[in-house]
Amino acid sequence: MDDLLNAALYERLRVVVPQMHAESARQRDAVCALLAAILDSAAMVCGDSAELARAILLVVRSDSALAHYAEKSREAICEMLALAVTALTGLPWNDAFERIREILDARMMELRPGMQREIAV
Repeated sequence: MDDLLNAALYERLRVVVPQMHAESARQRDAVCALLAAILDSAAMVCGDSAELARAILLVVRSDSALAHYAEKSREAICEMLALAVTALTGLPWNDAFERIREILDARMMELRPGMQREIAV
């Protein structure tokens, strides 16, 4: 994925999950890898599930706020990523949204951190 697109998606994700504003470079890199893996999976219909699993594990290990708040913000995250998939692939927005939703629904349990915590904004 293009670095500029990834950076724009990361910044937009920080609007959706404001607890991510104080994250480290390691956490940012993990989330950016996850964004790229999700978009790759959505664009290819059956993307590399091993790459997606690795990216999820990086996000959880980095203790990114995304792991703590993704489930609560799922609809907004799906909308944001569906717009990117539509722009990249030309898919109708509804189809892109459903692909993103299926990917997130299938992987949401893996994204949950071992211990929940509240993160101040």
